[in-house]
Amino acid sequence: MTPRYLLTKGPFRFTRNPMYVAAITIWSGWALLFGSPLVLAGLAVIWMAAVFVLVPWEERRLEQRFADAYREYCRTVPRWVGRI
Repeated sequence: MTPRYLLTKGPFRFTRNPMYVAAITIWSGWALLFGSPLVLAGLAVIWMAAVFVLVPWEERRLEQRFADAYREYCRTVPRWVGRI
């Protein structure tokens, strides 16, 4: 589904990918809680899919759709959490 407008409020003010940040945080908690190598492997798969496939694909689509507005958003809001 093509987004109609660029969402920049709520959790999107702090990170461009709040759903992925939440999923990775939850899986990290499960891995620590259960001490399970299998859960840790699941976390690794989700992290790699987000970092190398999903987020780049979504960002290309958003940049095509919203052009300068999206580039400005990327300039001011970090991809994950915080700035390096």
